[in-house]
Amino acid sequence: MNHIEEEKLWKLYSEDISEEERTLLRTHLESCNLCMYEFQLIGLIHNDLHTIEKEEPSMRFAHTIMDRISFENQLDSSYIFWTRFTRHVLIIVVTVILVIIGLYIFVNDPSIPDEYAGVTIIKNELLLGSVSLWMFYLFDRFLNRLSHN
Repeated sequence: MNHIEEEKLWKLYSEDISEEERTLLRTHLESCNLCMYEFQLIGLIHNDLHTIEKEEPSMRFAHTIMDRISFENQLDSSYIFWTRFTRHVLIIVVTVILVIIGLYIFVNDPSIPDEYAGVTIIKNELLLGSVSLWMFYLFDRFLNRLSHN
């Protein structure tokens, strides 16, 4: 004999099924003591659940949660600040180093013989690198401002 699934018994109790299915289930319940027993248990559970008083959280609990959320937001903003600050400082330091090296090579030996043409290429690459690094930095700042607006 097939018994009624528990989910269907819950739906029958909450009247969340069609009229045809309700009639079939009621017919089965009249002939099956095990299913009727389960249906009665579901009824007791359903009634107990509806008699339980709903408790509201205390104001202390709500304040504790709000304080914790506020603290986490402060941590997030602090992390974002230090991440951005570190990135900007790193870009500035690398640029300054590249400019110093490029200027040192350019100032100390302005007339480089042809056999040292590689030094001129390195000097130009260092200056180009520092300029392009600043361009990327400024482009990044521009995109950052666009995304926040």
